Amino acid sequence: MSAFVHNKMPRSRLTTVNDLFALSDAQLGDFMKKHRRSDGAFVIRVDDDWDKLSKEDRNRLAERLQAVSSNASPLDLDKLNALLLGVSNREDCPSQTQPRARERETESRADEREIYRQLEMKAYNNLVNDGGRPLYTADLLESVSKNPDAYYEMLKPFWRQPRYDKCSEMDHSNARSVFRRQWHRQQNFRKWQLDNRNIKDEDDGFLAIVERVKRRFQEVGDLERVAEIEADPTILKRPGEPWYHVQRHRDWQRRYQREPECKDFSHYEDAVKKRLNRHGFTRVFHLQEDPKQQDELTTWIEYLGFEYWWLDRYTATFERLKLKHDEAWEVLTKSGTLQDDETPDFVRTDASGTRTQNDKDRTRKTLQDAESEAKEVYRKTQMDSNRLSIPAQQRVQMLAKARKKLLAAREAYDLAKRRSRLIVGFVRGTFDYDDTREDVANQMRLLEWAVAEAQAIETERKSAILEGSSQQKRKASDDVCSALPDAKKRKPNGSKV
Repeated sequence: MSAFVHNKMPRSRLTTVNDLFALSDAQLGDFMKKHRRSDGAFVIRVDDDWDKLSKEDRNRLAERLQAVSSNASPLDLDKLNALLLGVSNREDCPSQTQPRARERETESRADEREIYRQLEMKAYNNLVNDGGRPLYTADLLESVSKNPDAYYEMLKPFWRQPRYDKCSEMDHSNARSVFRRQWHRQQNFRKWQLDNRNIKDEDDGFLAIVERVKRRFQEVGDLERVAEIEADPTILKRPGEPWYHVQRHRDWQRRYQREPECKDFSHYEDAVKKRLNRHGFTRVFHLQEDPKQQDELTTWIEYLGFEYWWLDRYTATFERLKLKHDEAWEVLTKSGTLQDDETPDFVRTDASGTRTQNDKDRTRKTLQDAESEAKEVYRKTQMDSNRLSIPAQQRVQMLAKARKKLLAAREAYDLAKRRSRLIVGFVRGTFDYDDTREDVANQMRLLEWAVAEAQAIETERKSAILEGSSQQKRKASDDVCSALPDAKKRKPNGSKV
């Protein structure tokens, strides 16, 4: 297992440099464990630009990560050191070496764009071949790959942070990989169709997983691991291996990702209609027991039922977690450590993290100064050979003043630490609430697009029917005209010439 630090990655919970510095070693260890990937590796995502860090801060962070890794899981120190050294080199190298560094950075970004484009194109083709409706046309992919953020409004129905740590989701794609996410969603919908009809999968996909994992190890040059898999592919079914996680996800789908209490197909169809009706979709439709026999519109309506099922699930989870969130916020409010402008949303921001860290740094410095001053006063009044030259009453006053200042500084520092601990505890304790709130908002955007697509499919169908009817009328008219005698070959009285 390994762990590595990324910058310029999608934000997910505590993800800034300030966040990492604010965590204790124990909290950082817990954070790494919470963000363990399905392949056993850790990913600590950092939004901040590493260039903002001083060399001292980078060294301190590297030391902390190495220390924590000994209690959690080994860090990939080569990658960490390369990252930190790369920033250091950009600062320390002579100016003539900087253009080459910028050139390498440009090439790296170009490679990333090309990989993004290829993976998105592959997902696009898979989606089209499966009868799906891509979020946008393939001719825009080249432009999107250069700067996905500029197309956020178009991409937002499938733009969301990954939920790879949830058995129900198994979503490893980053926020911008919308075609990969849409294809993943399409695959889950197809399984929904089968499970709700009690139809078994034709292909469990194990061989495809084997080839994909082998390809990944080949790309990084781990031929020993490739040979091990080729000798016994079933090792990928062991706990912690890729297929193990895939099957956990599939088992969850079979058991939970379905309309509840449906004994047969007719019950399932009624449940879909009732769910859609509750959300205001009242169009008449009839599902087919064999989903392959359905037309595009009916299949899309069933897909709407699938997505509304997810909305209802997210909403129910959000409402349950909101109660716990509100209770936790009330406890934090009653602690008396919050400032007037601090809200549940604000304490999740970088600004809040910076504020609490600055408070701790400031009060720590004040405490250190007070301790130094108290030691100096004690030396002058109690240890120095000339202490008797200071009147006894004045010595007492000096000691009392230094002690009072020291106690106030210690109290302020303890309060800053307690305040930081309580705020971080609230944020960490309500991660699931914040995630589910995002899930509900994302699902609403997705459904807004999906409902519009249903209307577009119906419009396309009507247009096709009208076009077909017009063509039939034109053909019928042409047939009649071709059957009539030529008027020029007739006399006025109707007799032929």
